[in-house]
Amino acid sequence: MHRNLGVFTGREVPFDRLFAQWQGKYSGYTKGRDRSFHFGTLEHHIVGMISHLGPQLSLADGVGLAHKLAGEGRVSLTFTGDGAVWQLPVIFLIENNGYGLSTPPTEQYRCAQLANKGIGYGMKALTVDGNNILEMYRTVRELAESMRENPEPVLLECMTFRIVFKITDGFVAQFGKERVRNTPLCESAIVGAALGLSLKGYKAMVEMQFADFVTCGFNQIINNLAKLHYRWGANADVVVRMPCGAGTSAGPFHS
Repeated sequence: MHRNLGVFTGREVPFDRLFAQWQGKYSGYTKGRDRSFHFGTLEHHIVGMISHLGPQLSLADGVGLAHKLAGEGRVSLTFTGDGAVWQLPVIFLIENNGYGLSTPPTEQYRCAQLANKGIGYGMKALTVDGNNILEMYRTVRELAESMRENPEPVLLECMTFRIVFKITDGFVAQFGKERVRNTPLCESAIVGAALGLSLKGYKAMVEMQFADFVTCGFNQIINNLAKLHYRWGANADVVVRMPCGAGTSAGPFHS
């Protein structure tokens, strides 16, 4: 799950510890290591998330597999953003807020709705109004009841909203969309594309937004970008911008 306060309150997590967590206090669940809701509490059946959201989905698969092996008739639910082959009882809930960090989905995907991706995986997929709490409750309840009887993965796209990150605010107006580009939320693809530009003589700069996310692009950085010029003399003129520090006390993924 990711930044979903409603889940914590709905699971009856004590408000005093939740508030202490938000303030980065020692009495919070991460003992002051995160000033955010990036934490877990197995007592309340909540798995702590990481900001690199893709790898989080496989944990839900493992929990769903445990439910299935134990014959518990329970369902695993995982939250991810807009940026199952074992028929496991997992609801993959996409909070589509209109931006993958700062990139609109229209500049990331060809499909009209992210629920359309479920078709390619052979999964049941639905799109609902994520701001309608009654529709959300009814839909998830009906899905969970059905999945307890017939375990299967479901992709649930919830439409909501979010405000653009603004690190490059004004750059498009000054330099144009040809030079300043939004990218899909995939660090390895971003670095790889920048290196491809460099091979054709361009100078590329990529923005990691938070330094912690660079780990997702390590294969491209270490095995391609760092070694390519040494190996066969090609151009590797890429700047990887990785802001860090700033005293935000925002934990291991946003500091």
